[in-house]
Amino acid sequence: MLGRFEIGGGLAEGGGVAAEQFWVGKLLPQRGARTRPAAGPVPAARSAKTAEAMAKTTAPKRKLSFREKHSLETLPARIDGLHADIGALRQKLADPKLFGRDPAAFNQAAADLAASEQALAAAEEEWLTLELLRENLER
Repeated sequence: MLGRFEIGGGLAEGGGVAAEQFWVGKLLPQRGARTRPAAGPVPAARSAKTAEAMAKTTAPKRKLSFREKHSLETLPARIDGLHADIGALRQKLADPKLFGRDPAAFNQAAADLAASEQALAAAEEEWLTLELLRENLER
């Protein structure tokens, strides 16, 4: 962005780093912003402790959202229901005469079994992720 700005009592036109440095140096002190002095070398142990302490004190403590809490409460029942469905479908597919009697029913049961197994894997993955999140937030 090009513009006119004052440097050392005179006006100059332009933009880029010079203009930005001018405005930062001019406006921040006027607005009460503090500038930090250049930091010297910090011992590794002290900097690690400081960073950890700052992370604990400055970061607001996150809580589980309503959706996450609800999922943690309802997923175990859903997982149990999916296990029951998978068991019933496997029992149905274990009948050696099913394909001979009704190939469409066999194909439908096989497709339902595959879908139920995918849904079970997704539900278990979601539950595990939420449970790990809950444990980390409780620390």
